[in-house]
Amino acid sequence: MNLHLEFTDIGEKYRLSLYNGTTPQAETGNAFTPDATIFLTKRSWDDIIARKTTFAQEIAAGRIRVSGTAETLKEVAGVLDQFDAQLDATP
Repeated sequence: MNLHLEFTDIGEKYRLSLYNGTTPQAETGNAFTPDATIFLTKRSWDDIIARKTTFAQEIAAGRIRVSGTAETLKEVAGVLDQFDAQLDATP
């Protein structure tokens, strides 16, 4: 599954390829055809990662917009692992 993230406030774009519930790469650019494009702000992303909100809540509030297949976003939400935000993942 290929996702395109576009941060509307900072002008950055990332592509994510999701395989078996993991994303082995996150790269900048537009060199692939995404299954869905997610338009959001860096603050929304940070709040989702910090579990202050969810994708669904941000979409309902109009702070995230999805183009392409909305089913893809549901699929992504269903396969991503829940993680402990306090876990130090630095090698």
